Amino acid sequence: METAYFFSIGLQYLSLAELAQTFLLKMTGKSSVSILRKFLQLLLLEKEIQQLVHSLFITESMALDLLKISPEDRSRLSRLFRDFQLGGGKQKRLFMLLRDICQREKTSISIFLERQEIAEILRHREMNNPQKIQKLLSLLQQMATPSYQADEDSFRLQINQLKLPEFCEVQHSQAFETDEVFLAIRFRGLEQLRKSWPELNNVLQETKR
Repeated sequence: METAYFFSIGLQYLSLAELAQTFLLKMTGKSSVSILRKFLQLLLLEKEIQQLVHSLFITESMALDLLKISPEDRSRLSRLFRDFQLGGGKQKRLFMLLRDICQREKTSISIFLERQEIAEILRHREMNNPQKIQKLLSLLQQMATPSYQADEDSFRLQINQLKLPEFCEVQHSQAFETDEVFLAIRFRGLEQLRKSWPELNNVLQETKR
């Protein structure tokens, strides 16, 4: 980051070609203008991410990859890197899996990370951070495979055919590891649940038989 700021100041006095030939060559052994442009691209990063690059927590290569996604997504992802203290290899793998899955599903990384099965891992109270990340990477790897997407599409189609009311939601087990499904019913308040519970309980008892 210091180099990037140095060159941004240098542009006030010299052209890109002159900077590359005069200073970049001495600093890196190369005089390519394209390399100089990559340094300058780092200045497009948000300040919090620049600090992570400056401290060498995020590499220049990873920083340039982050510039390929939206500001909201790269801020969310960089905070995830920081909070879980991910090394360079895990940063790269997580980035690539999330990027590929979200491109396929036409959603943002920020929205995707709030999905129930993802949020449950990241906010789990019993697993430590390395366990959470390992679980997350394993889930994302499964989701990245075509078979997972086919299962997800089939599941959503069957749920849509049930025509459930808006206050009901059905989720499958994580990565379809089992055939279990989970039904969530949203109530306006505890009083509504209390009034509805006797009838619901009767239905549940019938289901158990």
